Amino acid sequence: MTVRQAALKLHLWMALVGGAFILIASATGALLVFEREINSAQDAALRIESGVPPLPLDDLVVAVQAASPQQKVRGVVFPEHEPGAINVALPGRAVMVDPGTGRILAEVANGSRLANMIEGLHLNLRAGPWGNRIVGTATLLCLLAALTGLYLWWPRRLLRFRRDDSGRRFMFDLHNISGFWTSAFLVVVTGTGLTMFFGNVTDPMLKRLDPAQPQAPPQSAFVEGTPPISLDELVRRARAALPGAQIRNFPIPAGPKAAYRVQMRFPEDKTPGGRSQVFIDQYSGDVLRVQSSREAGPGTWFLNIQRSIHTGEIWGWPTRSLAFATCLSVLVQLYSGILLWWRRTRPRKV
Repeated sequence: MTVRQAALKLHLWMALVGGAFILIASATGALLVFEREINSAQDAALRIESGVPPLPLDDLVVAVQAASPQQKVRGVVFPEHEPGAINVALPGRAVMVDPGTGRILAEVANGSRLANMIEGLHLNLRAGPWGNRIVGTATLLCLLAALTGLYLWWPRRLLRFRRDDSGRRFMFDLHNISGFWTSAFLVVVTGTGLTMFFGNVTDPMLKRLDPAQPQAPPQSAFVEGTPPISLDELVRRARAALPGAQIRNFPIPAGPKAAYRVQMRFPEDKTPGGRSQVFIDQYSGDVLRVQSSREAGPGTWFLNIQRSIHTGEIWGWPTRSLAFATCLSVLVQLYSGILLWWRRTRPRKV
């Protein structure tokens, strides 16, 4: 068996074995290119009072806590675009609140939003750890299929459709051409997917590239009888610590010695939750540590942007369009490749 024959068999069997899961990952990946638009469409149904100044954050949290006295508020998530509903997190669900009136607009179970359900299929088939392993394996198979496909394409270097009455030739050219034009980005997408899948191995390796090594989260200086600072004061101090960054969320400290960890996002950061953090003492309001994505070391810098690369968010609509086209191309290649294999293997009519 020649190297080319071995590569062809490997290319074929990777598609046959992982085809169904690659299909799901590609189809859901194409939809997730429009994750923000999907969320915005759902949020548009939440009617908030316009032109009303926002109430203190503490009042909003107290209102939600009063409506669910047996559950403790876990955190606050800010809208991506103003004006928008404030998301107050409770165990297993989120309560959407009008910031101007304090009126509860909706309650949403965790993972029940449309984009979250699509993301669950994309990450682990909504099947927990085993589903995650299957998706990780399918991602590896997709990467290997892309690399072997490039190897098989190279001698012929097909870049255009050839005229022929045979449907098989059209399908063959479609398979090759669609694969070639999106192969580079497919390698990038699957490569970043694998670094995130094997994050427990790759993250520590990448962080060793940073000049400063990770530190444990700072703690608050607990003083008996001292009340925590107000949430609005927390927000003010976080914004002053990182001017120009948008506050995305913060959890309520789990204990008296824990500090507030405010998650923030600069305009160039395309990840929904942001990659910058400000740690603030929950009693004194002192800024204990600032971790800016603009000052990250090379390892952390890559970890910060790998999701944006994977989803195509990195450079806005040009790369989002490329990510969408790549996902569609994988669907086209699966269909055309399996159809070509089926036509070649089925018995011919006498």
